Amino acid sequence: MDKHQFRILEHENMQLRSQIFYLNKILDNIEEWLEGERTLKCNPDTDPMVFGRISCADFLLEQIKKWESEE
Repeated sequence: MDKHQFRILEHENMQLRSQIFYLNKILDNIEEWLEGERTLKCNPDTDPMVFGRISCADFLLEQIKKWESEE
């Protein structure tokens, strides 16, 4: 492999790393937001919309943990 090919691969590697860091930051932000949703207080009988948000946040966080453990 010559220097030019090496530089091309090195540049592609840096781009992929940048994309991974960006996507990891998005995932961190999603998890942080979902954790915030879980802390909402509501009465399931009188606040079905808020209760649904909390339930959805719980299920999404559980699914994310499941996907992460599959790696």
